Amino acid sequence: MEKIQFSNSPFTQLKEILDALKLYSHVLLRQPPRSQYKRFVQVAISSLDGKAVGLCFSASWCRPRRRFTPLLIQVYDELSSEGQCQFEIVIVPADHDEDSFDRCFSKMPWLAIPFADSNTREKLDVLFRVGGRPHLVILDASGKVLDEQGIEAVREYGAEGYPFIPEKILRLREEEEAAKKEQTLPRLLVSPARDYLISNDGSKVAVSDLEGKIVVMYFSIGTFTCCAEFAPVLAQIYRKLKEAGESFEVVLVSLDDEESSYEQELASMPWLAIPFEDKSRQKLGR
Repeated sequence: MEKIQFSNSPFTQLKEILDALKLYSHVLLRQPPRSQYKRFVQVAISSLDGKAVGLCFSASWCRPRRRFTPLLIQVYDELSSEGQCQFEIVIVPADHDEDSFDRCFSKMPWLAIPFADSNTREKLDVLFRVGGRPHLVILDASGKVLDEQGIEAVREYGAEGYPFIPEKILRLREEEEAAKKEQTLPRLLVSPARDYLISNDGSKVAVSDLEGKIVVMYFSIGTFTCCAEFAPVLAQIYRKLKEAGESFEVVLVSLDDEESSYEQELASMPWLAIPFEDKSRQKLGR
């Protein structure tokens, strides 16, 4: 197959990229409306016209996918709800069998190349030099590659990084560096919708109550063995310092993707935490 140079030869529409690869039946798949008792419905490729597209190379057997997919769904839903963003995700599956693909895709809100179209899936893998999964390639509406490493941009900036062009990512990084030079406790721990932290019993503690104290920000993923082993050690130190009357506090900044893991971790800890639903957790993690 003749190699297509996307960066040097932008297409007028993403459809031309997929047509050039002889896409199976010229359709994509999507979840049906709840009122329809179908497995998946077919969607014309023309539905992508005028949209930026994220080609997400993924597979149900890929463990990193299990952490990244919930974040990508959050970003996708946020951009979709804004109404102004012309953005779509297309999954390029690499599952071992169709049943695995069906189970995985049934939980996703976006489009997918049919599993039966192995020809297109394999050609896209070669075209974008996919070496591992998940792998996200961001294309603009003309078919030009904006970012071949879209995973990093989405993980770092979420929906705020849209449209994921290098200029936008650079501007966000410069803003973060400037903010670090004027860093205060409220700037770190207060968000537009929240000026408090929570304890393991659900009570709220104002961030202002921490001013003047030594504050340790504890970044953790509850399902990671190293975090599970370190937490009891930190808890012992925390209790001793509290008993000694030290002006000291620990704030959990959980990087968990699943709320159940977050709640389980917080329940075993004596300190405060940023609420799970607050997106500033990921931003602080950067």
